[in-house]
Formats: sequence, structure tokens, C-alpha cells
Amino acid sequence: MELNKVKNWYDNALKIYGIDSKSVGWKDRESQNLRFSKLLEVVSLECGGGGIY
Repeated sequence: MELNKVKNWYDNALKIYGIDSKSVGWKDRESQNLRFSKLLEVVSLECGGGGIY
């Protein structure tokens, strides 16, 4: 996919949804929080298990 197409998709989503999890293609805030939680688990494991949260 061309970068302009990606940029246009995000630009349009921001116009429609504003500052919201839907602006980045996520269904809702709960699914966004789940992704962040899983990301923190991976980061914590990669950093030797020393929790960063």
C-alpha cells in the first residue's frame, strides 16, 4: 500500500472520529487497552521481567 493511501486513511479517520481509538482502526477503547496491556507484557519480558508499569 502506498504511503499516501495510508496517510489519507488516517487523515479521514481523524476527521470522522477525532481523537479516539477508532481513528487508528481499533474497534473501541477496551480493545485498545488490551493491545497496550499485551504490548507491556512483551516489553517487560524483553527487558528481563522488570515491570515498567
